[in-house]
Amino acid sequence: MRLISKETIVQKADTWKDIPYTMTMERLNFGAEAAEATMHIYSYTAQDGQPDRPVVFVFNGGPGSSGIWMHLGFAAPKRVKLSNAVNPTAHGPYVLEDNPNSFIAQADTVVIDPVETGYSRLLDQSKAGEYLSVDGDAEMFAILIADWLRSRGRVNSPRYLCGESYGTYRMPYVARELFGGPFANGHRLRAFPVDGMLMLGSALVLAPSLTPDYPAVYPSAHQLPDMAAANHYHRPEGKPALKEWIDEVWDFCSGEYLSILFKGSSLTGDERRAAAEKMEWYTGVSAQWFMENGFELSHSQFSKLCLRDRWLDVGIYDARYAMRHSADKTAEGRPVMDDPVADDPAMGKYSAAFIGCWETAFKPWAGIELDEEYRLIDFTCNGRFNLKSASGLTPTQCLEMDMRRDENLRVMQLSGVYDLCTSFSTVRYMANHMNIDPARLTLREYESGHMPYLGEESAKALAEDIRAFITAK
Repeated sequence: MRLISKETIVQKADTWKDIPYTMTMERLNFGAEAAEATMHIYSYTAQDGQPDRPVVFVFNGGPGSSGIWMHLGFAAPKRVKLSNAVNPTAHGPYVLEDNPNSFIAQADTVVIDPVETGYSRLLDQSKAGEYLSVDGDAEMFAILIADWLRSRGRVNSPRYLCGESYGTYRMPYVARELFGGPFANGHRLRAFPVDGMLMLGSALVLAPSLTPDYPAVYPSAHQLPDMAAANHYHRPEGKPALKEWIDEVWDFCSGEYLSILFKGSSLTGDERRAAAEKMEWYTGVSAQWFMENGFELSHSQFSKLCLRDRWLDVGIYDARYAMRHSADKTAEGRPVMDDPVADDPAMGKYSAAFIGCWETAFKPWAGIELDEEYRLIDFTCNGRFNLKSASGLTPTQCLEMDMRRDENLRVMQLSGVYDLCTSFSTVRYMANHMNIDPARLTLREYESGHMPYLGEESAKALAEDIRAFITAK
């Protein structure tokens, strides 16, 4: 695999506050001899920037997700204007506005759309096994990033990876490929270290089957705090401040709750009733449900049960969002599952605003005249993607290796406390079990969901933390 050619599609000059910058959209063609796949990038560079100016490479997850969420939600100098961060309209007009939280003052930004997302495509379907895989994906990113730095004379620039969701799973493999070596997928030494990783909505633990190094414990023992945070949002009455509440539930999970789960049916009647009442207080799910079903509670169960008394479901991607409850359905005697995206109270609401803004506002602003579909998320790509590395390394093991090799590499995990998709409390739990220098790992939590930049206060706090991380010496 190599970079065969690249071309500039559009350039746009603009100003953010008093900083003139240029947005450059490029298409990169990858293959062996002829082009087999394309990737598109959007570079936001300060016009008077120095050659050692930091640069942040931004991408989303999926793995078949475009970068639109980070692109128009947070990272670029322009962003989508949402009518309401928690209950946006799915209908136009869709508006682009200046992004007060941009970090263009501190660093240049490059947004990446991987293969089969945005306008990027797999041109040769017979090569799907090579490109739609953890290893192939990481190699393409490494080639792209190294070329961007080298071709622009930016090798002295501190470089940061900023990913969301599966993007955090991708990140350790990309860092490994950027440095390279005989066992890297590209089988070459690039020697491009990474200064820092910014992980939003961390998915290092995507599934136990993919991460056998994941320390075994009852999942609800490290997921209950985010469910309790959601309950606090919808039922704050009588509860302490959110942070105090979360810390209380975290302490409960590491002690009393583990004991309850371990004892199971051996709990006495009084112990069982007391535990059920405490669980109702923390989660909003009725004590009777716990009496009948036991004390483990999954995110999917919680989303349907938390606001059952109001006939509402809460969002998995962001539990602040709510939608009319979806009762169990059957077709020809078979259960019908809700669509995990279209029927999710969060994703089902804000997705239209992002693509609507792209088509009606961002493209005219940027001067993009491509008359083809911009793919937000390609679920076929998700299904075809090989999530296991041929190296045998899990993302956590790869991250541990990256940080052992480079004593200056820093990592910041940035989580929304209302995220039931990539739990902030699972991030806490994993941080307690990773073999890395704790002084180089920072955890931050925000009053938001899977996209912690949704909501003005959380977006502002997130931006301040990222700016401080980039400028830290």
